[in-house]
Amino acid sequence: MRRRRARRPRRARRGPGPAPPWGRRGCAPRGGTGARWVGLKEAPANRGRAQWLIRAAPKGFAIYSGDDATAVALMLCGGQGNVSVTANLTPRLMHDLCVAAVAGDARRAMDIQLRLLPLHKHLFAEPNPIPVKWAMQRMGLCGGTLRLPMTPLTAASIPVVEGALRACGLV
Repeated sequence: MRRRRARRPRRARRGPGPAPPWGRRGCAPRGGTGARWVGLKEAPANRGRAQWLIRAAPKGFAIYSGDDATAVALMLCGGQGNVSVTANLTPRLMHDLCVAAVAGDARRAMDIQLRLLPLHKHLFAEPNPIPVKWAMQRMGLCGGTLRLPMTPLTAASIPVVEGALRACGLV
């Protein structure tokens, strides 16, 4: 019986020179793919990483936050906006937060941020978008019909999300 040789893991290909710290794979988007890269969404647990991305970004390349809880910090450091979960429930407040942060008005941005913190945290009590869908239904913004693979919010998470809605004055 012939023994098979173990395969070595493939390494990501890189262009010439060191790759800037783009994306989750640690390599920059390359031309020639037919796509025109104009920006990226970064949801960092490490805010230092986002700052390095902003520093390394070419002129005209947008960096957006993908995490509501850290969006103000990213925008105050030079990010251009936020891809928000909370904005599904409070579009006007999240818009005002982003406008203030991008303009450098840290006080106004933080006033709104601190008001919305319970939502930023508790909308992730279960996998997204289950809590958001439940909250939108609770606020009367949509019906309660779900399609698989989405499942109803668990009984244990209902008071958590309800409490966040109440803390933010949405119900």
